[in-house]
Amino acid sequence: MTRRPVVLFTGTQGSGKTTAARALAERLGLPFYGSRAGEIHRLYGVHADEQIDINLRLTIQEAILEAWRSDREQAERTGGVFDRCPLDFAAYMLADVGRDMSDRASWLSAEYIRLCLSLTDDVGQIILCKPLPAVIQDRGRDKASAANVAYGLHIHTLIAGFLAERAIRHDVLEPGDLESRLEAAAGLVDEGFDKEANRVIVERLTGAGADRHFN
Repeated sequence: MTRRPVVLFTGTQGSGKTTAARALAERLGLPFYGSRAGEIHRLYGVHADEQIDINLRLTIQEAILEAWRSDREQAERTGGVFDRCPLDFAAYMLADVGRDMSDRASWLSAEYIRLCLSLTDDVGQIILCKPLPAVIQDRGRDKASAANVAYGLHIHTLIAGFLAERAIRHDVLEPGDLESRLEAAAGLVDEGFDKEANRVIVERLTGAGADRHFN
């Protein structure tokens, strides 16, 4: 049975990962798995950018991670492209951890972050989207964290640090317009998966009768 690719984008808000992930999923004919973070925050009656109690933050983050794990299990059968991965969840959790918190909240936060990082082992192909300054500086966006350049760089640095510290194999998507990013991402998927098992995906990428193929 042909194993279909599982591609996970990671990066700060405003890096264009959702747009690129959705376009890549359409290009490859794979399911797109979007983050349910906004939906889950609304379920708890808060905005994703709102400063909230650390205990409520943990409850929400655990729900977001559980939703992602459910989608990832589904993608094991169907393949898929995700616009988030546990590295994002760990970075945002760490960014929101304060020094003035109970020992229990501190311990639970650390455990959550460790769990997120453990879930990146052999999880699929990870593509880090570098920030798009023109996007995250757009003050017209209804996302305070996406419009805060320093916060965006903070999240990006945390994710990049996780990748480096754990020596997680990943690819990097440079800033650019959507079409150039889509072409680059498609090329990364082409190179990143088992050649024989994913020949069908290469055919989707290149079109029938195309010259480009695996040797």
